[in-house]
Amino acid sequence: MDTQNSRSLPELFGSLVDDVTRLFRTEIQLAKAETSEKIAGYAAAVAKIAAGAAVLIAALVLLLQAAAVFLTAAGLAPQFSLLAVGAVAAVVGGLLLTSGQSQIRNTGLTPQRTVQQMQRDVATAKEQLR
Repeated sequence: MDTQNSRSLPELFGSLVDDVTRLFRTEIQLAKAETSEKIAGYAAAVAKIAAGAAVLIAALVLLLQAAAVFLTAAGLAPQFSLLAVGAVAAVVGGLLLTSGQSQIRNTGLTPQRTVQQMQRDVATAKEQLR
């Protein structure tokens, strides 16, 4: 006779609990791995953004100075040239900042695949307990 078929109900239930516990431990490890992967991706992206921003800041300063000089050469008083260029730069910068913050909020770090798999596992475990 097969030993699987001759096990008692408490033994089967204990085995099920062990299997479910092992499954959830595996899912937690998956969640950790997925989260680490996302964080590493974010870190690499942030490093590239920082390097690009440093170069772009220098370029932007030169371009804004050139725009102010151009407006002054076109007949606008120097103080008004600087004010106009600064105001436009502030508006564009504010729009970019707001857009970036919104994008970060919408992306999130939640390990979606792991959460979905754990929800399926919970549903399966509930089915098995019926």
